[in-house]
Amino acid sequence: MLLLLLACSGTVVIGDAVDTGGVLIDEDGDGFGIDEDCDDADPEINPGADELCDGLDNNCSGSIDDNPVDAERFYEDADKDGYGAGQGARFCQAPEGFVAQGGDCDDERPGINPSKVESCDGNDRDQDCNGLADDEDPGVNPETYNTFYVDDDGDGLGDPDVPVYSCDRQPGTVNNLDDCDDSDPQILEECPEDGWNGTYSGDFQLDVVITDFGITDTCAGSGRVVVDEDGSPQIKGEIYCSFSGTLAGVLGEQEATLQGRFIDSDSARGQIDVGGLFQDRWDGEFYNGALSGELEGETSVSGYDVQYSGVFQFERQ
Repeated sequence: MLLLLLACSGTVVIGDAVDTGGVLIDEDGDGFGIDEDCDDADPEINPGADELCDGLDNNCSGSIDDNPVDAERFYEDADKDGYGAGQGARFCQAPEGFVAQGGDCDDERPGINPSKVESCDGNDRDQDCNGLADDEDPGVNPETYNTFYVDDDGDGLGDPDVPVYSCDRQPGTVNNLDDCDDSDPQILEECPEDGWNGTYSGDFQLDVVITDFGITDTCAGSGRVVVDEDGSPQIKGEIYCSFSGTLAGVLGEQEATLQGRFIDSDSARGQIDVGGLFQDRWDGEFYNGALSGELEGETSVSGYDVQYSGVFQFERQ
């Protein structure tokens, strides 16, 4: 250590630090004496240093890794879909329940985040979190469109030769194809019946019992299906329902897809996929402008035995 005493000025220099009128001991030469420097053997550690994510108290604040300059931003991910919500916070490492990806616009539904594809859901939800929902989003999946028909003469009946595909009904369109002359509102007779083809909407109810705990709850909601006797599948649609009792906080809202085919002129059969619970077969029939169906079975969810039964009734639009 270099020691220089200048008696005439009363100045003592030890290392590279200077203190007039006293003695400053600065062994690491960082400009901070041992009375301030919490590690006077390391010039990278002193009250003027930046705090870093390295497990050290770099700035001598008395805390380790407090507000470090190289911290990363993480976001709380409540629905565990890999995307967090809000502004996030900076940490050296992600705390439990936090992720590096932000931008989740609905952190209570794992089916909604920036990685999803927008689809027509009947609730105008922004599934891909780009600020646009359903028809407003140019990236909406066209396979989920509903079919409407132009009503040029304003008589409430649609032209079967001019379909319009969209999530929601647009101005100047209707959800039926019953106009045989869309140029004259005085001609109100309906077109000849074209089998059961068309759009149906109505109600769905699913009763669930978790036998291990004796828990019973009902998932009630609505659905919409499109029937095309020449299509494949001939019947397809979506159903949404929500639990309102004991299971509301566990299972919440359920989204289901329904497909089927005719087994004769008035009866149908198909499969329903309730995303959070099960896949099963349904049996139904067409009668007086309506499609009705039912299902019943057992499954296992997270190791627990579950019994379920469901019914739906969709009216032709």
